[in-house]
Amino acid sequence: MKIRGSLVAGMCGLLIMLAMITIQAEANPLIYNGSSGSLGASAAFNISGGSLFVTLTNTSGADVLTQGDVLTGLFFEVAGDPLFSKTSAVLAPGSTVVFPPAGNPSGTGPTPVGSVGEEWGYRNGLAGYLSPTSTVNEAILSAAYGGVFSTWPGGGTSSLFTPGNLQGEAGPGKLQYGITSSSDNPLTGSTDVKGANALINYSAIFTLDSLSSGFDLSSISNVYFQYGINITDPRFAGVEVPAVPEPSTILLLLVGFAIAGVRKLIVK
Repeated sequence: MKIRGSLVAGMCGLLIMLAMITIQAEANPLIYNGSSGSLGASAAFNISGGSLFVTLTNTSGADVLTQGDVLTGLFFEVAGDPLFSKTSAVLAPGSTVVFPPAGNPSGTGPTPVGSVGEEWGYRNGLAGYLSPTSTVNEAILSAAYGGVFSTWPGGGTSSLFTPGNLQGEAGPGKLQYGITSSSDNPLTGSTDVKGANALINYSAIFTLDSLSSGFDLSSISNVYFQYGINITDPRFAGVEVPAVPEPSTILLLLVGFAIAGVRKLIVK
């Protein structure tokens, strides 16, 4: 009886150790997907090492033919409207810059490698911007949408992830470094999308810091994807993708079942 009890107790201890180790892993990312007609986009929010990573992707399977097909902004609401600090904006793995500007053959900024932060900005305090009653208060964007964002408090060059300028006017401006789809044919469409502007194909990662203690992804909601260079260009809401249970949750359930089994054996 003692041997059997010790063996089962040892197994339970091992399961508990595995669960505790796994709990240290970061939570599942918060993912929003959206689509409208041929347009499609995804935003993945993830916390790692105390930083908030936002991956913005143009998921459309269609060719990009006009400026209204280019993904240029992500609007979202964060409870309490915190002001995050801007750390970096870089190309996602496998993404490239098409039509890079002269003198910048790689299409990226000098630091860090793959930087596009000289063309993308971040801002909070935007409640009422999308509409008089809108509670959406934060944005990551590469366009000024008719100059409105440039004159908004905290907009313009001060909103950039990285000081500098890769193309066109300084600060979030027009279409330059917007995000095209992986299915884009760079030889088709209007002049705006086939040579006049450097464009990202097809995803970028933005890093934000200065998260408050206890900040949680559940505080993020009301995600909208914005296209083109005018606030009247296509925009649609994202839909949250249901989260998959974390391994730590599953392990904790196993621990519970194991403990229940130990109790039964002890009773016998």
